[in-house]
Amino acid sequence: MTNISENELSEQFETFGVTIDDPDVVDKLKEFCIVYKLTVEDCVAEWIAFSTTHSGLPINADTLDQLERESLGKRLNQVKTPSSQKPTTQQSYQMLLDDDESEDLLDAYTPGPKARQKRVLTTPDTSSSKRTPLREQNKMDASPASSSGSISLSSTPSQKYSSRSKSGEVVASFGPVTTVNWEGSGLGQCCVTRGEMSPCVQKAEKYKYMMQKIKRKAEVLNEVIEDMSKMLQEKYSIENVAHLALPIQESETIVGRICCDSNGRLNAQSVMMEGSVESSAGKQTAISLAEVKAYSLFPGQVVAMDGVNSAGVKFVASKIYPGVMGDFQPMCQSGGQRDVNLLIAAGPFSPSDAMSLEPLEDLVRVIKKTRPDACILIGPFVDVEHSLVKEGSLGESYDRIFNDIIQAIVKKTESVGCELIFQPSLRDAQHHFVYPQPPYPEMKNQPKRVHFIAEPEMISINGVTIATTSTDVLFHLSREEISCPPGSSDRLGRLVRHILTQRNFYPLYPPAEEVPVDYDKFSRFAKMACAPHLFICPSRLRFFVKEIEGAVCVNPGLLTSGQVGGTYARLVIKSQDSGQDSKTDHSVADRTAVEIVRI
Repeated sequence: MTNISENELSEQFETFGVTIDDPDVVDKLKEFCIVYKLTVEDCVAEWIAFSTTHSGLPINADTLDQLERESLGKRLNQVKTPSSQKPTTQQSYQMLLDDDESEDLLDAYTPGPKARQKRVLTTPDTSSSKRTPLREQNKMDASPASSSGSISLSSTPSQKYSSRSKSGEVVASFGPVTTVNWEGSGLGQCCVTRGEMSPCVQKAEKYKYMMQKIKRKAEVLNEVIEDMSKMLQEKYSIENVAHLALPIQESETIVGRICCDSNGRLNAQSVMMEGSVESSAGKQTAISLAEVKAYSLFPGQVVAMDGVNSAGVKFVASKIYPGVMGDFQPMCQSGGQRDVNLLIAAGPFSPSDAMSLEPLEDLVRVIKKTRPDACILIGPFVDVEHSLVKEGSLGESYDRIFNDIIQAIVKKTESVGCELIFQPSLRDAQHHFVYPQPPYPEMKNQPKRVHFIAEPEMISINGVTIATTSTDVLFHLSREEISCPPGSSDRLGRLVRHILTQRNFYPLYPPAEEVPVDYDKFSRFAKMACAPHLFICPSRLRFFVKEIEGAVCVNPGLLTSGQVGGTYARLVIKSQDSGQDSKTDHSVADRTAVEIVRI
């Protein structure tokens, strides 16, 4: 096979009416024969089969790369094992759900000692990752042929994760951490409810999207301005909102959405404001910030401004009124009778250089040890950004892998009895790619302690209002926000305050490219109807715990960061004193202790 000639290749291809005259194509075909141990006839057959299934693709360097990624590359991943040692799919799942305390979590997805000695070779995929091919790959993986064999998710465990030295280290804390007991009682003694503070996706509701009309989108964006305008007028006693594009010689107050005068990044010279249809006929005007000493703005933010627009062309601002945070929900009497222990972790749950689930396994051990009342686990569980997912070399459908991971977590925490709350992510390869996202589909015979919530959503745990989102809105805001004077305040806290005072989970407009917003769903499911006692906002930015306007805001970090281990958060919300009035005491921050811990 090493002495393959160009003439031999040409003759075989001409049999099927295919002419190859490009030297690069010939060299690539020779490489296929050598690397994948193909005869010339086999190589030609592979191309003809591939071309036929793709509506007669022309043969060139790009299409040959596609052939390698989608077909030939899988040959190297199919490592044969003796039939006596190769577990069936059913056996693998039984191992996965085994309740033996000595068994590692997800045994079926981790290799044995011999497999760790040599890593499976795969051809690197240097093409840009596109979500559409990944969705198509998911459908192909779900075919009967792919589900008939054993799980092929095995991979060499991450060396960097295994060699970490600071596991269990507390890297950030908040509140009276020295006086609380971090070990809860478990036993499912807390009450988790949805839909009490804001609407949520109901079980029977059909979640249809990709049907958004431009008119409806414009209406929603206008409603955002109008709703915030009423709140600003009420809080700051603004008697009248003026038309922002009409010339006037006296000082006036305008309300509108911050936007940029071009497609570039916002700066002090490119700030514009768009008014609502009711107050300004939807007009835009340029904004001068020269007379404003301090400000913090981003595209999509709805604010009020005092100033003068003498020529009707540029509004010279003198004062800016930021958004308005909502009111806290009164805590019910039953919510303050006992301490609430929570554990929060956000994916990815596997290192980027391996598909072993060691971090998730370690997290389950923490859950068993600390016995929290509830665990909030935030996706992605099958990360679309993972190298093996990009290559399409998992060997099983994404849905099947996800279901097995969830079932394993539920089974392994059965002795603890804690409430399990699962939230999806836009990076979940197996789930809907739309914002807001519906919850994960329910399990068969789903236990009452398992809760699937939407992205984003507000829930209540023993009367504590919790707002949680998996979308990295902090990172997206950090790329677009401008402030003056620079470095004058807590930047991370400022970004969180923007979200809380704009009263929706994703105030940035236009949204980041990786966030496909359906604005009809956004108007129903992405608003904060009230101020949360606890706001969970995982981000690739540095982990933190802060009190913002009375709300405890937590970025627990990611459980894995690249090839190394990350962090998770544990919280204790202490019970109210018996002498306190539960109807008026909303200062949950005074009773909350938080620690962020390395996995």
